[in-house]
Amino acid sequence: MINFILGVLVTIGIFFLCLWAMKPEEFKALMKSIGGGGIRPPVNNNPKEVEEEEEIDD
Repeated sequence: MINFILGVLVTIGIFFLCLWAMKPEEFKALMKSIGGGGIRPPVNNNPKEVEEEEEIDD
């Protein structure tokens, strides 16, 4: 049982080392091939807040 746990930990560690060693372009391509779509830019979900800031004139 201990050997199984160690094997899983080593496998996960190697996987994360490979991800860490990759270039950002390769990482985005890998995520697109998996189906994640890559890293998405942040989207402004509250456009009303920006409008309220513009309306304030003192």
